[in-house]
Amino acid sequence: QFQVDPEDHKASAHGQILACMSCHESYDDDHPEFDFPTQKEYAQRRSELCQSCHEDVAPLHPVEGDDAPLCVDCHSAHSDRSFESSPSRLIERCGVCHEPEFAGFQEGGHAESASPSSPNPDMPQCGTCHPAHKQPEGSALRLTTRVTTLCIDCHSSSRLVLKYEQTGTVVASYMEDFHGLTFQHLVAGLKESEQEEVMTCATCHGPHKVGPLEEAELAEVCARCHDGTSALFAGAWLGHGEIGPGHGILVWIVRTSYRVLIPFMLVGLLLNIVIQLRHHFRRRSEAGVATDRAEESADGPIAPVIRFSPVVRAEHALCALLFFMLVLTGLPQSYPESGLAGGIIDSWGGIASARLIHRTCGFIFAGLMVLHVLRGIIGTVRSHQQPDILPTAKDFQDIFETLRHQLGKGPAPRFGKFDYGEKFEYMGLFLGSILIAGTGFLLVFPEFATTYLPGIILAAARVAHGYEATLAVLVVLVWHVWGVTLRPEVFPLDTSIFTGKMSVERLREEHGLWYDKLLSEGTLEE
Repeated sequence: QFQVDPEDHKASAHGQILACMSCHESYDDDHPEFDFPTQKEYAQRRSELCQSCHEDVAPLHPVEGDDAPLCVDCHSAHSDRSFESSPSRLIERCGVCHEPEFAGFQEGGHAESASPSSPNPDMPQCGTCHPAHKQPEGSALRLTTRVTTLCIDCHSSSRLVLKYEQTGTVVASYMEDFHGLTFQHLVAGLKESEQEEVMTCATCHGPHKVGPLEEAELAEVCARCHDGTSALFAGAWLGHGEIGPGHGILVWIVRTSYRVLIPFMLVGLLLNIVIQLRHHFRRRSEAGVATDRAEESADGPIAPVIRFSPVVRAEHALCALLFFMLVLTGLPQSYPESGLAGGIIDSWGGIASARLIHRTCGFIFAGLMVLHVLRGIIGTVRSHQQPDILPTAKDFQDIFETLRHQLGKGPAPRFGKFDYGEKFEYMGLFLGSILIAGTGFLLVFPEFATTYLPGIILAAARVAHGYEATLAVLVVLVWHVWGVTLRPEVFPLDTSIFTGKMSVERLREEHGLWYDKLLSEGTLEE
């Protein structure tokens, strides 16, 4: 016999607003017989009755068909209080069908929300991630991806971080990681197919039994996607703590070094440009406005000097193209919050395509470096002379002599085929390219790398790769652009790297030692 406790019903969500006849309007003292052949049909009829009032509520349970849960499978019309006031009831109802998930939830870090006596409203419960009726925000995303946005909301809340004495860098450390950057590009609206590759919070911490990972557990989690990894691989993830001398010291040293080096380099280059400009305008005011004239000999115009061979010019053109491609496919990956970066990534076909193009260009660039070194070695062996582009002790002396001259304190030094600025820019590009190529190799083949190296090397390599690339871009924008386009002596463009030619007048002015050498060899005529 079915009975309803009047007090229980009065305390329920319906008891405050509905009387019995509001739902059972056709019933009187002569109660009809139970005429439903099965309990399932009876439950369906009761659920239809619910929908007569709750017509705007649509069940969103992923199970469809005859096995789909009905209203009365989760709700009781006579005794249920509002789930806002008693969330543990809803969690228990979910656990009737989802026993393993419910058991895991009770063991995890969010279990306080299921406490019957004192549920914690700060903690998520089943409906937080699996809303039963309301279409969730970002519903176009996969469940694990969408739920990650909920994890981020809570773990970036200053109130919750302080209240529960949590690590305040949880979200930031994830967002700066390779997988976190992928996630940010994803939520910016990238392809659905790419969502499968995103590592979210639930991937490592579990969807129900949520909690921190021990080192051994972390290695197992990494091995799910990175087949054949050694135990060292997990060391590439330094956790959610603040990086510093006491935690991830190698990464801290690399990051701190670049944060000091980059501003120091930029200030030094800009100061050098200012001194050069001051010197130029002072010379111009002292000598008056010079008139352009073509340099001539008794027999007519003097032919320009061949400064760069076709091989060097082709090498430079390919290097510039690859550098441009690497910048456009690499830097936007680090700034997913930027609309411009997102647009560039989209233009490449998505984050996966951008990374494939970036890596392909990186391998070609590395191959170009190898060929360049081999060409230099062969040339050195044949000529028995050090390449002109390599720095010597004189170049360091030239730095100070040039500075003294530009400040009006002494004569200008004379340079060979390349001055100290060109040599140091070349060496910076060469050594920086070795560093970027080396760290890039480690990042493309992390499983192989951690067969021999501790995982923290990968973490440091990733930081160094990004900072070195940023430094390279800034040096090119500030120093190289100045030297080949904005410098008054060559404005609007130094075309020698494209034509291979340089005028004898400029050769005598800027590369006096090389001019003397060519003259002594009979290559030039006075």
